[in-house]
Amino acid sequence: MRQPNPVAKIQLSDRVYAMDAKGQAAVVGTADRMVHVFDMNSGSLVVSYKSPLQYQTRTISIFTDT
Repeated sequence: MRQPNPVAKIQLSDRVYAMDAKGQAAVVGTADRMVHVFDMNSGSLVVSYKSPLQYQTRTISIFTDT
């Protein structure tokens, strides 16, 4: 866990304001109101969309209905 080098780097559209991870998924909310969902197994972007909210996302969470 404590390494001087990062495991991965991902270029995003703007500054990260919120992030959550659960299982193999990670979701990131950026300053330009974009929401990005990543697959942690492959490190690839699954989907990216503009938030329907009027203001920047400051808190984000992944949850299930079960």
